[in-house]
Amino acid sequence: MTSKAVESTDLKPSPAEKRISLRRDRLTLLRELRDAAKAGDEEVWSRLGDTKNVRSKDLKTLLRKRLKARQEPRCCYCKRWLLNNAHASPIEHVLPRRFYPQFALRVRNLAIACNDCNALKTDDDWGQFAGPHLDYPSPTVMGFFHPRYHPYDEHIRYLRMETNRQEFVTYHGLTPQGRHLCAELLSKVVGKQNLRRSYPQLTGWLRTLDELDAEPQSPPRPALQAFREAMDKAIAERLNDGDKSSALWVVPEAP
Repeated sequence: MTSKAVESTDLKPSPAEKRISLRRDRLTLLRELRDAAKAGDEEVWSRLGDTKNVRSKDLKTLLRKRLKARQEPRCCYCKRWLLNNAHASPIEHVLPRRFYPQFALRVRNLAIACNDCNALKTDDDWGQFAGPHLDYPSPTVMGFFHPRYHPYDEHIRYLRMETNRQEFVTYHGLTPQGRHLCAELLSKVVGKQNLRRSYPQLTGWLRTLDELDAEPQSPPRPALQAFREAMDKAIAERLNDGDKSSALWVVPEAP
C-alpha cells in the first residue's frame, strides 16, 4: 500500500515541471501562429482570442501583460488612464491586421489603447504602404504617429484638468506625425466626449457599457461588443471637428 502510494506520487509532475511544460506549449503555439501570420493567415488573431482554448487564452493574457509592462498605464494615443481589465484595455494593432495580417503578432506593431481610441481608429490604414509587406516598415517612412517609435512628448502636447463639474482637455500636434494623430483620432475622441454629453440618453448607454467593462472578471460578451462597435461607428460618422491639430472641451456637469 505504502509503496504504491509513493509510486503514484512520484508520477505527478512537480510545479517546476508544470511551468516548463506550460512554457513549452506557449512557445509551440506562438511559433505556429507566427508562421501562419507570415503566410498571410487573416484568422491568426481570432485563433489567439479563442477563449475556449486554454493555451490561446493564456498566451494572449501573457501578451497583454508584457505590452502593459512596456508602456505606462495610459492609452498609447490619448494618454487617459487604462482600466485594469482586458476588455477595457484592448490590444491595438498600429498597422491594422486587415491589411497587414503578417504583422498581427509583431510586438513592434502592438500597443495597449483605451476602448475609445481602439474603436474610433478601427482598421484605418494610416501607413498605406504598398505591398508585398515582407519587412516591417521603417519609422523613417512613417508620416503618422507610431507609439512604438515616436516618443509622445516630442510629437504631442496635451493638457487635462478636471474639477467636480468641469473637464478641460487639449491636444496639440508638434510634428507632422503629431498633427496627423490629432486630425485622424484625437479630435474624434474629444468629439465623442462632446457628443455623449450633449445627449443624456447616449451618455447613459455609454456609462453602462463602461461599467460592464470595468468589472474585474468581465467575461467575453460578443453581442455587447458588436453593439459597442456599431455605436462607435455611428458616433464617428457624426463627428466633424474643425480644428484638427488641437482638440478641447469644457463640459459643465449637471448639478
